[in-house]
Amino acid sequence: MLALLKFFALSVKRDRLLISLFLLIFISSAFSIFFGGNAIAEQTQMIVAYIASSSRIIINLGMIVFIITHITRLFYNKEIDFVLSKPISRKSIICAYTLGISLLSLLIALIPTALLIAFGSLIQNTFVWFISFTFEIVITTTFAFLTSLFFRSQVSAILASFTFYIGARMMGFFYMSARYDYIYTGIDSLSKWLPQKIMYITSVVLPRFDLYTQTNWLLYEIKSYENIKFIAVQAVMYIIILHFAAFYDIEKKEF
Repeated sequence: MLALLKFFALSVKRDRLLISLFLLIFISSAFSIFFGGNAIAEQTQMIVAYIASSSRIIINLGMIVFIITHITRLFYNKEIDFVLSKPISRKSIICAYTLGISLLSLLIALIPTALLIAFGSLIQNTFVWFISFTFEIVITTTFAFLTSLFFRSQVSAILASFTFYIGARMMGFFYMSARYDYIYTGIDSLSKWLPQKIMYITSVVLPRFDLYTQTNWLLYEIKSYENIKFIAVQAVMYIIILHFAAFYDIEKKEF
């Protein structure tokens, strides 16, 4: 497993992932300072909010593109055949990549966290934000890893992962829409009932990213830790589910 982790680390270095993400976050932070500085009031709070929001999008989408292109190249260049020629089981590959993704997510989440502390976010709350953000990156990237195994097309895997991430970010809307009590009367009752049921199913299947990594944690006191406990439990469950789904998929593949 250690050899696979080193191989994954070399891929991160070869693709210059950390440098690329750092530059993008630096550029977005510069824009955040510009726009936040023009605010009439609470300029520091605006800067922190802009940095947190932009970093969240940049890192998640960047990790999706990296992991899918990496796995696709692994199959296309027959590197996976070389790996499997060694005394390494398929399950060990999944375990190594899951661990590598988790460590990489932890490292990358430190970049915006350091910036946020430098610009005056609450340190204790920023630590909670950092843990939540790490969970979010791990879930998103592990799902991207699974789609890269499932889909032969790189484009299909990227689109599926983007859809997953955007849908998870919109979970608050789906959840509230599913709970809204419509009165089904008239000929258009089916047109109202069906979308509501679809939203309900979606709200059960996808993670609640609307509760993860909240910007208000950085600026104001956290009044309740119930959502944070829910986030931790849900994140661990999703990572385990995606992990075993990858187990199943790679065992069925023929190389």
